[in-house]
Amino acid sequence: MDVGQDAEQLVEDHQEPEAQMPAGTWTTWKVIGVAVAVAVVAVVLALLLADRFSVPAEDSVDVGFLHDMTDHHEQAIRMAVLGVENAEDIEIQRYAREVIIAQQWDIGYMSALLDEWGLGRGDPDRDTMVWMDMPTSVENMPGMASTEDFEAFVDAQGAEADAWFLQLMTEHHRGGIHMAEEAATTASDRRVRDLAAQMEAGQRAELREYALAAQRLGIDLDPS
Repeated sequence: MDVGQDAEQLVEDHQEPEAQMPAGTWTTWKVIGVAVAVAVVAVVLALLLADRFSVPAEDSVDVGFLHDMTDHHEQAIRMAVLGVENAEDIEIQRYAREVIIAQQWDIGYMSALLDEWGLGRGDPDRDTMVWMDMPTSVENMPGMASTEDFEAFVDAQGAEADAWFLQLMTEHHRGGIHMAEEAATTASDRRVRDLAAQMEAGQRAELREYALAAQRLGIDLDPS
């Protein structure tokens, strides 16, 4: 049995309903269900490669990146769920679904690597970004939305929610790219480097989509 092919087929199978259904008909639970399914695939793929790599130190770039990016991704998923539920524009809803599925996949893969190394997720009270010589709290990692902005997004509806999604997710991706660039070049485990490079490329592509959507909808984004 080719597990890699089976994993790819599973992802394709879960993508087919979206093509068959009218735009905007996915519920949040359907999106989360697909995200969980592809996260399982990520875990399987990580475990298949487990015996090919040595275990990095707990204070390594590899472990620090996985811990920090897991927390970073979890906030992105929470914001994306709001995008699915509250946004008015069909394209914004699609972008939100893509974030949920892609970043849940990443979390599944990162969790499998940490489990392989005998480590759990990072302590929520830890200093993050130490591996980049930029120690800070989880809440203050690059791109993390403030409590006030997140609560404003929770209350937003329609066009206002479209704007909040694009603004917050743009900033969130910029912070994620900053972290992924470093890990893609300095992590010791090739799987971590490859994953970080994949995140960087994917989020750069999404930033281009967000900029075009903002232009179409007349939403101002910080150009930095």
